[in-house]
Amino acid sequence: RHTYEYRPEMAATLFGGEPSATSTYKDEHGAWVSAYAPVLNLQGEVVALLKVDAPLAPLQAAHNKRLKRQLALVGGIGVGVFSLLVLMVRQFTRGFLLIERAARRLGNGDLETPVNVGTLVEVGHLAEALEHARVALAKRTARMRDASAQIAHQRDLALRGINDASLMRRR
Repeated sequence: RHTYEYRPEMAATLFGGEPSATSTYKDEHGAWVSAYAPVLNLQGEVVALLKVDAPLAPLQAAHNKRLKRQLALVGGIGVGVFSLLVLMVRQFTRGFLLIERAARRLGNGDLETPVNVGTLVEVGHLAEALEHARVALAKRTARMRDASAQIAHQRDLALRGINDASLMRRR
């Protein structure tokens, strides 16, 4: 039941019946925030205001505490997501490096060493395709070696003057 001087923040409550609040202000007792609520008579007319003053320090402390918890949570989630991304990039890069080495070995003629990466799906599919190519090249090379050996044998026989017909006669 105090009497207060009129302040511009009271206008919405006093003349429109809408609750309102002040921005922060300071006095000899510290920093404050005030809120106004209308007091209505039976006809619904504003006859008085209810003013509530709240010290800013406890409100600010609660807000800061909640903000720190939220920042810690967001920071923890950020660190976790970043760690997962780094782990995935390392694994992806490792897979591609292994495939690159396997392709270089294939290019240099090493058809014996199998291609086995087996990490991420995309890298795994690429490794499977490279392994399929290695197996196919190994089979073709073996067939070419066999054909080359047969051709060399036929050439040797031809150089000695022996053909298939003369071999049959000898048997």
